[in-house]
Amino acid sequence: MAGRKRRVKPARERLLTEFQYEKNTEVILESTANGVGGVFYDYVMDADAGRGDFELVFIPWFWQDEYRAEVPQEFTTDADERYLKQTYDLDDGQLQWRRQKIYELKSEDKFKQEYPCNIQEAFLFSGRPVFDPKHTEAAKQECYSSKWQCELTPNGLNRKKPGLLNIWYPVEGSQQYVIGCDVAEGLAPINDKHKHGDYSSIDVLDRSGYQVAHWSGHVAPDDLGKMLNHLGRYYNNALTGVERNNHGLTTITKLKDLKYPNLYMETTVDQRTQKRTKRIGWLTTTKSKPLMIDHLAALLRDGDAGICNVETVKECQTYVIEDNGATNAQEGCFDDRVISYAIAQQMVLKLPWRKININELKYRAPGKSAY
Repeated sequence: MAGRKRRVKPARERLLTEFQYEKNTEVILESTANGVGGVFYDYVMDADAGRGDFELVFIPWFWQDEYRAEVPQEFTTDADERYLKQTYDLDDGQLQWRRQKIYELKSEDKFKQEYPCNIQEAFLFSGRPVFDPKHTEAAKQECYSSKWQCELTPNGLNRKKPGLLNIWYPVEGSQQYVIGCDVAEGLAPINDKHKHGDYSSIDVLDRSGYQVAHWSGHVAPDDLGKMLNHLGRYYNNALTGVERNNHGLTTITKLKDLKYPNLYMETTVDQRTQKRTKRIGWLTTTKSKPLMIDHLAALLRDGDAGICNVETVKECQTYVIEDNGATNAQEGCFDDRVISYAIAQQMVLKLPWRKININELKYRAPGKSAY
C-alpha cells in the first residue's frame, strides 16, 4: 500500500523464528559484549538468571593457552594483579600478556570488555560502579544457598511449604534481629525498562549484621505489611525499617493496624524551632541515601557485609553512579535488594546495645569472617 512502510525483521529474529523449534536443531548466539543494553545483553542476563531457552556459556580470556607472554626477569606484580592471580589462578605469563594488551588498547576498561574475566567485566557500566568490583566479587565468593525456601504470604509463614522466602538461619533464642524493606508498587505493568516490574525486597539480619533470611517478589503494599508482621514476629519482633517513600506508607499503615511492636521510628529536629518530630519508617533522601550506601560500601570493603544471597551481590555489581551524581541501578537492572539490605544494615546501627552471651552465638559465617 502506498505511503505505508513494511517492517523488515532483523536476520536474528528471522533465523530464530525459523529454526528454534526444528527437531535436532541447536541455536548458538555468540558475541563480544558491547555495553549494557540491547538484545544480546538481555539474552545473557535472562540466561544467567535461569530465564528463557538459552544456556549461558562464558569463556574468560585466560582459558586461551596462547594468551601468554615471556616474563621479564624484573617482573613484579601490583595489588590488582595479585588479586587476579589469587582469584583466577593466573600465572605470570598470563599477567604479562595482560599488561601488554592493556598497553596496546590504551585502556584497562577496553581490555575488560574485549578480554573479560567474568560477565560483569564484559558489560561495561554506563556509569561508574558504586561498589568496588573487587569487593563485590569477594563478597560473591562468600555467598551460599539457603537451607530452606519457605512460603511467606499475607496469611503467614509456612516453613513446610516451598516459596520465595530464603532462610539461612531460623530464629535463635533471644537473638536480636532487624528487617530492612524496600517497597515496590506491587504487580507493576510490563514496560521496556523493567520487563518484570520492580520487586519488593525484605532482608533479615541478626544483630551482628549477618543475613539470615531474604524475600523478593511482587505483592501489593498492604499485603507486604501483613507479611512483614508475620516475619518480624517470627524473628523475635525484629526492629523493622520500612522505606516510607511512596508506597511504603501503605505498608507502614498496615503494620500499625496490626500493632506490630517494633517499628523503626525516625526523629528529626527543626533547625529553627528545635522541635522534634517522630515518624515511623526509613525515609530515603539525598542526605540519607549516601549515608546508607557508603556504609554498605565500607562493609563490603572490609569483608564484613555478611551477605549470603548471591542475587543481592549481583545487584550491587550493577549499582552505579550516574552523570548527575545520583546512585541507581544501571539501565535494565534492579536495585531493590541493594536498598533493602542497606536499610537493614542501618537498622543494625539503631539497635540498643546489650551484653551478649557468647554461648548464644551458635553459628559462624563461611570463610574467614565470623559473626
